[in-house]
Amino acid sequence: MRALREAYDKGEDGMFIWEVEGRVIGWSWLKVYQNEFFKEGVYGEINEIYVIPEWRNRGIGKRIIEHALSWFKDKGVRTIRVEVLASNDEAIRFYKKFGFKPNYMSMQMTLESELL
Repeated sequence: MRALREAYDKGEDGMFIWEVEGRVIGWSWLKVYQNEFFKEGVYGEINEIYVIPEWRNRGIGKRIIEHALSWFKDKGVRTIRVEVLASNDEAIRFYKKFGFKPNYMSMQMTLESELL
């Protein structure tokens, strides 16, 4: 949380914090990337959207993502990516509600110490 607040206080582009009565209840960290190999040359990425547990299911996440989509649109971004853990069903349902679709799969493994 401290690193997030420091980035926000520095005015880093794409950092947004939602507060109620001075208490942080959620945030978003958005980024725009230039990539010559990407068809459109530019894409957006949602690095993080978070709502603290006691403020969930109150429409805060919806407001945060709507703000994020508007922010990307204002930057001329048409394609937006977000990475979600395959086991995070709640986040997957959330993003699908806003039109996100699976695009690629990331795979991971952990080497056993005997193999190192």
